[in-house]
Amino acid sequence: MEDFGILTDKITHMKTIKNRLGQCAVILSAGLLCRMAAYAAPAAEPEYQGKALSEWLVVNATGDKSAADAIRQIGANGLPVLLDLLSVGEKNRRSVAKRIKSKDIQESLRDSRPDFREAIRGMAVEGFAILGTNAEPAIPQLMKWLHDNPDCWVDATHALLRVGPKGFAALTNVVNDTHDKARGLVIWVLVNERGVDPKMIMQTMINALKDPDSYNRGNAADYLGGRDAELMIPVLIPLLDSYKDDFYTIKGVAHALSSYGPAAKAAVPKLFNLYTNAVVSKDRQSAGDWGIVLMWALQAIDKEAAGRAEEFLVNSGPLNYARRGYSQTKLKNGLELIAGGYLYTDIPTPTNRFLASAELLDPKTGKWTKTGEMNVARYDHKAALLSNGKVLVEGGHGSHPFDIARRVFPNIARPSLSSKELYDPTTGTWTVVTNK
Repeated sequence: MEDFGILTDKITHMKTIKNRLGQCAVILSAGLLCRMAAYAAPAAEPEYQGKALSEWLVVNATGDKSAADAIRQIGANGLPVLLDLLSVGEKNRRSVAKRIKSKDIQESLRDSRPDFREAIRGMAVEGFAILGTNAEPAIPQLMKWLHDNPDCWVDATHALLRVGPKGFAALTNVVNDTHDKARGLVIWVLVNERGVDPKMIMQTMINALKDPDSYNRGNAADYLGGRDAELMIPVLIPLLDSYKDDFYTIKGVAHALSSYGPAAKAAVPKLFNLYTNAVVSKDRQSAGDWGIVLMWALQAIDKEAAGRAEEFLVNSGPLNYARRGYSQTKLKNGLELIAGGYLYTDIPTPTNRFLASAELLDPKTGKWTKTGEMNVARYDHKAALLSNGKVLVEGGHGSHPFDIARRVFPNIARPSLSSKELYDPTTGTWTVVTNK
């Protein structure tokens, strides 16, 4: 009998468990149905004075100041709508349109053009700006989109900047984390940001000068131009030594220093040294990239130093980066004839030095040999190797009194040269060819 009683108790216990499981199933099914209903028929947008948040955002875009007060009244209840609009991309634009009351936004989302979606995301960013610290609950989602939603990571960054100190602190953590791949994007947005107090951004950019990525360092340095000269110039000058072989960093630093004008004169020796090294040690294209950036900085800071740099350039070699419009002809003996052209320089004002000179380059050794000068300085001329090994040069343009008039009338066409010359590689001389 005792065993029977135990068995009866077990059966009763199992029935109780079964009933409870059944109740749970009903509750879970009801919850699932509720969630499905929520997706099928999303909750109504929060309203103020009979107008939905998305409609107020459109009004705000027109410059109506009453819209900002309405959006503040709606407050944090409007965050789901703002996040929905901020995330809009090509894939979800139609589904977002179904959840929004504004007819204007719906119509825009039916259009596939990216600029329409950018405008809508911009409206959302303005919404975050109006809510300010009341939008702090959205920070986790904005951070998530910053890292994994290419459609809106720029706008997510702008929104984080506008939700107050906590949003900015989250972005600062990204910049300071050298393992965070989003830091370059954040630095780029901060550099181009115009709606936030620059003092908030400046220290973050100073920290970014130590970033392992040259583009990030360069962008950060560029941002620091035109700030507090007494503070920033001593910070920027050492970078000219630390990253002397890194073009993008030097470009940003040089641009920043140039913004301070003569106040940055302490940087001139390093800038001048970088310039002269670039002109003589880098290939022509690279020398041109470096030379132009550094010359601009020297010109802005110290015109006398810029003049010395220009003089160095002119005398730096037959094919320096400023020489343009020359002809290059490969001779039968393997040498290359470089003839004519002009030197374009910016200091103290744009000038052209027209050339009649010619040089021979040995491509095997890289050595140059001066050869005879043409009878007429010319550039943009034609050069052809003849069957007898001589080189015929004809046409082009040259130094002419007309160039003076052209400064006053820049749209006047420059007259062309009609003369021809023949180069003889056996004698290294040029002979004028006369038409018979």
